Amino acid sequence: MPDGTPGEVVYRSPQLCQGYWDKPEETEAAFRDGWFHSGDLAVRDAEGYFTIVDRVKDVINSGGVLVASRQVEDALYTHEAVAEAAVIGLPDERWIEAVTAVVVPRGQVTEDELIAHARQRLTPFKAPKAVRFVDALPRNASGKILKRELRDRFARPLTRRGAARGRCGQCRRPHRPSGPTRPTRPARAAPATPPRPRPRRSTAVTGPSPRWRALRIQPGPGDRGRSRAPPIPRKAPLSWPVGARDRSLG
Repeated sequence: MPDGTPGEVVYRSPQLCQGYWDKPEETEAAFRDGWFHSGDLAVRDAEGYFTIVDRVKDVINSGGVLVASRQVEDALYTHEAVAEAAVIGLPDERWIEAVTAVVVPRGQVTEDELIAHARQRLTPFKAPKAVRFVDALPRNASGKILKRELRDRFARPLTRRGAARGRCGQCRRPHRPSGPTRPTRPARAAPATPPRPRPRRSTAVTGPSPRWRALRIQPGPGDRGRSRAPPIPRKAPLSWPVGARDRSLG
Protein backbone atom coordinates (compact mmCIF):
# COMPACT_ATOMS: atom_id res chain seq x y z
CA MET A 1 0.00 0.00 0.00
CA PRO A 2 1.31 3.51 -0.74
CA ASP A 3 2.01 5.89 2.12
CA GLY A 4 -1.07 7.63 3.48
CA THR A 5 -3.48 4.97 2.19
CA PRO A 6 -5.31 3.02 4.92
CA GLY A 7 -4.96 -0.74 4.89
CA GLU A 8 -5.36 -3.73 7.17
CA VAL A 9 -2.43 -4.79 9.34
CA VAL A 10 -1.43 -8.44 8.77
CA TYR A 11 1.60 -10.19 10.24
CA ARG A 12 3.11 -13.58 11.05
CA SER A 13 5.64 -14.72 13.61
CA PRO A 14 6.90 -17.97 15.20
CA GLN A 15 5.49 -16.70 18.50
CA LEU A 16 2.00 -16.23 17.01
CA CYS A 17 -0.80 -18.41 18.36
CA GLN A 18 -2.27 -21.25 16.32
CA GLY A 19 -5.84 -19.96 16.50
CA TYR A 20 -8.78 -19.19 18.77
CA TRP A 21 -9.79 -21.78 21.37
CA ASP A 22 -12.90 -23.73 20.28
CA LYS A 23 -13.69 -21.16 17.56
CA PRO A 24 -12.88 -22.77 14.20
CA GLU A 25 -14.84 -20.25 12.13
CA GLU A 26 -13.08 -17.24 13.68
CA THR A 27 -9.73 -18.98 13.29
CA GLU A 28 -10.32 -19.68 9.60
CA ALA A 29 -11.37 -16.07 8.99
CA ALA A 30 -8.37 -14.55 10.81
CA PHE A 31 -5.60 -16.94 9.67
CA ARG A 32 -5.47 -16.92 5.87
CA ASP A 33 -2.55 -17.83 3.60
CA GLY A 34 -0.17 -18.04 6.55
CA TRP A 35 -0.91 -14.48 7.70
CA PHE A 36 -2.86 -13.25 10.71
CA HIS A 37 -5.39 -10.58 9.77
CA SER A 38 -5.60 -8.33 12.81
CA GLY A 39 -8.61 -6.31 11.66
CA ASP A 40 -6.80 -3.04 12.45
CA LEU A 41 -6.85 -0.29 9.83
CA ALA A 42 -3.63 1.72 9.73
CA VAL A 43 -1.74 4.21 7.57
CA ARG A 44 2.02 4.54 7.10
CA ASP A 45 3.75 7.90 6.93
CA ALA A 46 6.86 8.85 4.94
CA GLU A 47 9.18 7.83 7.82
CA GLY A 48 7.72 4.32 8.03
CA TYR A 49 5.61 4.80 11.16
CA PHE A 50 2.16 3.23 11.32
CA THR A 51 -0.88 4.90 12.83
CA ILE A 52 -3.99 2.91 13.73
CA VAL A 53 -7.01 4.78 12.42
CA ASP A 54 -9.87 2.34 12.94
CA ARG A 55 -11.08 -1.25 12.94
CA VAL A 56 -11.89 -2.83 9.58
CA LYS A 57 -15.35 -3.94 10.74
CA ASP A 58 -16.14 -0.39 11.88
CA VAL A 59 -15.26 1.26 8.55
CA ILE A 60 -18.31 2.86 6.90
CA ASN A 61 -18.99 2.54 3.17
CA SER A 62 -20.58 5.90 2.42
CA GLY A 63 -21.49 6.13 -1.26
CA GLY A 64 -18.63 3.81 -2.26
CA VAL A 65 -16.02 5.76 -0.22
CA LEU A 66 -14.59 4.23 2.96
CA VAL A 67 -14.92 6.46 6.02
CA ALA A 68 -13.05 5.70 9.25
CA SER A 69 -15.42 6.10 12.17
CA ARG A 70 -12.59 7.13 14.49
CA GLN A 71 -11.86 10.24 12.41
CA VAL A 72 -15.47 11.36 12.75
CA GLU A 73 -15.43 10.62 16.47
CA ASP A 74 -12.27 12.68 16.98
CA ALA A 75 -13.95 15.61 15.22
CA LEU A 76 -17.04 15.34 17.43
CA TYR A 77 -14.98 15.16 20.62
CA THR A 78 -13.67 18.65 19.93
CA HIS A 79 -17.15 19.99 20.72
CA GLU A 80 -17.51 20.98 24.35
CA ALA A 81 -21.04 19.55 24.64
CA VAL A 82 -20.02 15.99 23.62
CA ALA A 83 -19.20 13.68 26.52
CA GLU A 84 -19.02 10.43 24.54
CA ALA A 85 -19.48 9.60 20.87
CA ALA A 86 -19.59 6.51 18.72
CA VAL A 87 -19.95 6.63 14.94
CA ILE A 88 -21.58 3.74 13.09
CA GLY A 89 -22.91 3.06 9.62
CA LEU A 90 -26.61 2.39 9.14
CA PRO A 91 -28.25 1.04 5.97
CA ASP A 92 -29.31 3.79 3.59
CA GLU A 93 -30.89 3.58 0.14
CA ARG A 94 -28.78 6.44 -1.22
CA TRP A 95 -25.44 6.23 0.64
CA ILE A 96 -25.31 2.41 1.12
CA GLU A 97 -24.32 3.20 4.71
CA ALA A 98 -25.17 6.54 6.31
CA VAL A 99 -22.63 7.96 8.74
CA THR A 100 -24.54 8.17 12.00
CA ALA A 101 -23.20 9.54 15.28
CA VAL A 102 -24.48 8.27 18.63
CA VAL A 103 -23.69 10.97 21.20
CA VAL A 104 -23.94 11.26 24.97
CA PRO A 105 -24.40 15.03 25.44
CA ARG A 106 -22.84 17.00 28.25
CA GLY A 107 -25.09 20.01 27.81
CA GLN A 108 -27.64 21.50 25.47
CA VAL A 109 -26.74 20.75 21.86
CA THR A 110 -28.73 20.11 18.69
CA GLU A 111 -28.25 17.74 15.78
CA ASP A 112 -27.67 20.51 13.26
CA GLU A 113 -25.05 22.09 15.50
CA LEU A 114 -23.00 18.90 15.76
CA ILE A 115 -23.25 18.20 12.03
CA ALA A 116 -22.10 21.74 11.19
CA HIS A 117 -19.25 21.38 13.70
CA ALA A 118 -18.09 18.15 12.03
CA ARG A 119 -18.36 19.60 8.51
CA GLN A 120 -15.92 22.36 9.49
CA ARG A 121 -13.27 19.77 10.41
CA LEU A 122 -13.97 17.00 7.89
CA THR A 123 -14.70 16.64 4.21
CA PRO A 124 -18.45 16.76 3.49
CA PHE A 125 -18.85 13.03 2.76
CA LYS A 126 -17.32 12.14 6.17
CA ALA A 127 -19.67 14.35 8.18
CA PRO A 128 -22.55 12.57 9.95
CA LYS A 129 -25.85 12.39 8.12
CA ALA A 130 -27.73 12.02 11.41
CA VAL A 131 -27.10 12.22 15.16
CA ARG A 132 -28.75 10.06 17.83
CA PHE A 133 -28.68 11.16 21.49
CA VAL A 134 -28.49 8.53 24.26
CA ASP A 135 -27.89 8.56 28.00
CA ALA A 136 -25.03 6.04 27.89
CA LEU A 137 -23.11 3.92 25.40
CA PRO A 138 -23.08 0.12 25.78
CA ARG A 139 -19.73 -1.30 26.87
CA ASN A 140 -18.28 -4.73 27.59
CA ALA A 141 -16.45 -5.84 30.73
CA SER A 142 -13.20 -4.21 29.60
CA GLY A 143 -14.90 -0.88 28.85
CA LYS A 144 -14.92 -1.15 25.06
CA ILE A 145 -17.89 0.41 23.27
CA LEU A 146 -20.08 -2.26 21.68
CA LYS A 147 -20.91 -0.75 18.32
CA ARG A 148 -22.69 -3.90 17.17
CA GLU A 149 -25.35 -3.27 19.80
CA LEU A 150 -25.75 0.29 18.54
CA ARG A 151 -26.18 -1.00 15.00
CA ASP A 152 -28.82 -3.47 16.13
CA ARG A 153 -30.58 -0.77 18.13
CA PHE A 154 -30.72 1.86 15.41
CA ALA A 155 -30.63 -0.47 12.38
CA ARG A 156 -33.43 0.72 10.15
CA PRO A 157 -33.45 2.18 6.64
CA LEU A 158 -32.64 5.88 6.85
CA THR A 159 -33.89 8.44 4.38
CA ARG A 160 -32.10 11.63 3.52
CA ARG A 161 -31.54 13.81 6.52
CA GLY A 162 -34.28 16.37 6.85
CA ALA A 163 -36.68 14.54 4.53
CA ALA A 164 -39.45 15.12 7.04
CA ARG A 165 -38.99 18.86 6.63
CA GLY A 166 -38.42 18.56 2.89
CA ARG A 167 -34.69 19.37 2.77
CA CYS A 168 -31.69 17.12 2.12
CA GLY A 169 -28.90 17.06 4.70
CA GLN A 170 -26.13 16.70 2.11
CA CYS A 171 -26.92 19.34 -0.49
CA ARG A 172 -29.49 21.33 1.55
CA ARG A 173 -31.91 21.28 -1.37
CA PRO A 174 -35.54 20.19 -1.29
CA HIS A 175 -36.03 16.52 -2.09
CA ARG A 176 -38.98 14.26 -2.26
CA PRO A 177 -39.13 11.94 0.78
CA SER A 178 -38.07 8.39 0.06
CA GLY A 179 -38.24 5.07 1.84
CA PRO A 180 -40.85 4.39 4.52
CA THR A 181 -41.69 8.11 4.85
CA ARG A 182 -42.91 8.40 1.25
CA PRO A 183 -46.71 8.77 1.18
CA THR A 184 -48.47 5.95 -0.56
CA ARG A 185 -51.14 6.63 -3.15
CA PRO A 186 -54.47 4.95 -2.35
CA ALA A 187 -55.46 2.18 -4.70
CA ARG A 188 -58.00 3.15 -7.34
CA ALA A 189 -61.34 1.47 -6.80
CA ALA A 190 -62.59 -0.82 -9.53
CA PRO A 191 -65.62 0.47 -11.51
CA ALA A 192 -68.99 -0.91 -10.48
CA THR A 193 -69.88 -2.02 -14.02
CA PRO A 194 -67.29 -3.11 -16.58
CA PRO A 195 -66.89 -0.77 -19.55
CA ARG A 196 -68.66 -1.77 -22.73
CA PRO A 197 -66.35 -3.00 -25.47
CA ARG A 198 -65.79 -0.72 -28.43
CA PRO A 199 -67.28 -1.91 -31.74
CA ARG A 200 -64.64 -3.36 -34.00
CA ARG A 201 -64.26 -1.78 -37.43
CA SER A 202 -65.00 -4.20 -40.24
CA THR A 203 -62.22 -4.78 -42.76
CA ALA A 204 -64.03 -7.22 -45.08
CA VAL A 205 -64.15 -6.49 -48.84
CA THR A 206 -67.75 -5.69 -49.79
CA GLY A 207 -67.19 -4.94 -53.46
CA PRO A 208 -65.77 -2.29 -55.71
CA SER A 209 -65.75 1.29 -54.57
CA PRO A 210 -67.89 3.91 -56.33
CA ARG A 211 -64.79 5.03 -58.17
CA TRP A 212 -64.47 1.60 -59.78
CA ARG A 213 -68.17 1.38 -60.55
CA ALA A 214 -68.01 4.73 -62.38
CA LEU A 215 -65.18 3.49 -64.57
CA ARG A 216 -66.25 2.22 -68.01
CA ILE A 217 -63.92 0.82 -70.64
CA GLN A 218 -64.22 2.13 -74.23
CA PRO A 219 -62.75 -0.40 -76.73
CA GLY A 220 -60.21 1.07 -79.17
CA PRO A 221 -60.07 0.57 -82.96
CA GLY A 222 -57.34 -2.08 -82.73
CA ASP A 223 -59.09 -4.17 -80.12
CA ARG A 224 -61.34 -5.86 -82.67
CA GLY A 225 -64.24 -5.73 -80.31
CA ARG A 226 -62.27 -7.22 -77.40
CA SER A 227 -62.25 -5.48 -74.10
CA ARG A 228 -59.07 -4.80 -72.15
CA ALA A 229 -58.42 -4.41 -68.45
CA PRO A 230 -58.89 -0.89 -67.11
CA PRO A 231 -55.76 1.01 -66.05
CA ILE A 232 -55.00 1.07 -62.32
CA PRO A 233 -55.69 4.53 -60.85
CA ARG A 234 -52.97 6.22 -58.81
CA LYS A 235 -54.58 5.62 -55.42
CA ALA A 236 -56.15 2.26 -56.27
CA PRO A 237 -55.16 -0.82 -54.23
CA LEU A 238 -52.59 -3.16 -55.75
CA SER A 239 -54.89 -6.16 -55.47
CA TRP A 240 -57.86 -6.31 -57.82
CA PRO A 241 -61.19 -6.26 -55.93
CA VAL A 242 -63.18 -9.45 -56.17
CA GLY A 243 -65.63 -9.31 -59.08
CA ALA A 244 -64.72 -5.77 -60.04
CA ARG A 245 -63.48 -6.70 -63.53
CA ASP A 246 -66.59 -8.68 -64.41
CA ARG A 247 -68.93 -5.91 -63.36
CA SER A 248 -66.86 -3.18 -65.09
CA LEU A 249 -66.98 -5.05 -68.40
CA GLY A 250 -70.68 -5.82 -68.26
